[in-house]
Amino acid sequence: MSKKVNAWSFSRLKNFEQCPKKFYHTSIRKDVIESQNDTMLYGNRVHKVLELRVKNGKRLPMDMTHLESIAAKFADPKVKPDEILTEQQLAIDENYQPCDWFSKDTWTRAIIDYLAIRGDSAVLVDYKTGKMYDDFTQLKMAAALLFLFRPEINTIKVVYWWTKEKSITSDYFCREDMPELWSELLPRVERYNKAFDADEFPAKQNYLCKRYCPVKQCKWHGE
Repeated sequence: MSKKVNAWSFSRLKNFEQCPKKFYHTSIRKDVIESQNDTMLYGNRVHKVLELRVKNGKRLPMDMTHLESIAAKFADPKVKPDEILTEQQLAIDENYQPCDWFSKDTWTRAIIDYLAIRGDSAVLVDYKTGKMYDDFTQLKMAAALLFLFRPEINTIKVVYWWTKEKSITSDYFCREDMPELWSELLPRVERYNKAFDADEFPAKQNYLCKRYCPVKQCKWHGE
């Protein structure tokens, strides 16, 4: 019998590292439901509104017109990339081969909010509705998957669009950068897999425990 693949994404990996116990109850056993707060609901709405603006040219609602200046640049027909794609789902198996999103062999997944391809280069954008930070690992991972799906692409500009600050931050990666990315991620993935193999997901106290964690049976809940 083949070994079960413990599929992961960047967000699942981060949630596991933040608190294995919370991850276990909300994402594996699923005996605790994490309700969406106003921040999560707003983030989901922004993603959908921007998808429709860029993909279909749908006008932004009144409370989001402040996003138009940047959205218009992504949707501008004068840019004329070979392709503009939104909400692209990419998945690979353990052999780093592209596979179906829901395949039983899926090893890791990533969703690209906005993607523009021209020749052997691409621009990859992730919409962010929270606080700014300076870690491009999530976008590097998405770029790594895109390189596997599109062998003609050699360079990718990755962009975070910070909707609250009305600004963007960016970086560039080429195909040769990807071994370094995987060498950074794989030790983290190994710890993730070891937790599954040992069925051990210990609680880890963090800033969410006091007010935001739904796992009431944890000793750190409310602390």
